Amino acid sequence: KNKIIDRLKMLDDTGYIKTFIIGDKEDLKEEIFNTYQENGVSHLFAISGMHISLITSVLLFILGKVTYKNRYKYSVISLFLFFYLFLTNYSASIVRTTVMFTLNGINKSLNLKIKKIDLALFTLSIICIVNPFILYDMGFQFSYLISLCLVIFSKKRDGKIKNSLHTSYLCFIVSIPICLYYFQQINCLSCILNLFMIPFVSIIVFPLAILTFILPKLLPIFHIFVNILELINISINKIKILNFIFTKPNLLILIILYILIYLSITKKKFLILLIIFMFFYKQYPNFIMNHRITMIDVDQGDSIFISIDYQKGNILIDTGGKTNIPKENWGKKKNEFSYTKNRIIPYIKSLGISKLNYLILTH
Repeated sequence: KNKIIDRLKMLDDTGYIKTFIIGDKEDLKEEIFNTYQENGVSHLFAISGMHISLITSVLLFILGKVTYKNRYKYSVISLFLFFYLFLTNYSASIVRTTVMFTLNGINKSLNLKIKKIDLALFTLSIICIVNPFILYDMGFQFSYLISLCLVIFSKKRDGKIKNSLHTSYLCFIVSIPICLYYFQQINCLSCILNLFMIPFVSIIVFPLAILTFILPKLLPIFHIFVNILELINISINKIKILNFIFTKPNLLILIILYILIYLSITKKKFLILLIIFMFFYKQYPNFIMNHRITMIDVDQGDSIFISIDYQKGNILIDTGGKTNIPKENWGKKKNEFSYTKNRIIPYIKSLGISKLNYLILTH
């Protein structure tokens, strides 16, 4: 594993190959990755079912030339996936995909004829028995809810474009409550952006990352496609008109959202009801008395946030500071912790506030 990591570091200083192969985003530039998050496409950089299905498809094709017996093919690939789990530090989405693939292999090998939905629920049961706390993992919540939704509601339609649109719509609408809970914002453009980004990454960038790891001479070609990916992402990120910030939802709001989402998927006419609910929930801070003075913990420094009733004024006094302790090169991080990005802005966004009226810097 260390040899693979060392080779990845020497091969590509941008961090993209390392991200696509072992799911480690540490070397990606923070400001670039933030734009992917804001656009709602950061899931492309987490090793997930999309990446695993490509790898397993290639392995199944190769093994199909050697043997026709499913039990041998699925046994070999399952062993590979469990080793890959180790390489990716047992990422939640990989755990789900590996267990699901292994169970599906047993199902096909023994001709048990178990339905996909039953396999998905059995997978959840096994994972939760091994590690109950995985339910709190954001990546697992995204990965499992979206895949479960695709199993239950995805239907084959005439034409690849219609299928892609429907899949993108399902992924977007099911992820809304999780996005609101963790990030307090949704970008409606992500539904359209994913139509291009998912095929571009899964068919071109991800396979090219694996080939570049094996054949380093392909690195200049890989960088061309990465630059295209970044250019599109940064261009879309400048469009803020469809990027909405909401108050952090409580349990009741999350339950209502999922009920409306379920109704919207089963019957399209309920989509209007979901949009109306989202509109009023967005306006919620404008109708409540919410006068508050909050002292935000920014370690070395002060930061005070003042909010006036009915969103009449939002004032931030100071933004905190940094503890400038000298460090040797080995101890320095590529992306230093920011109190503004990691504490102040998330807190203000959790109140449904997207704009400050005044910023006062005392020193």
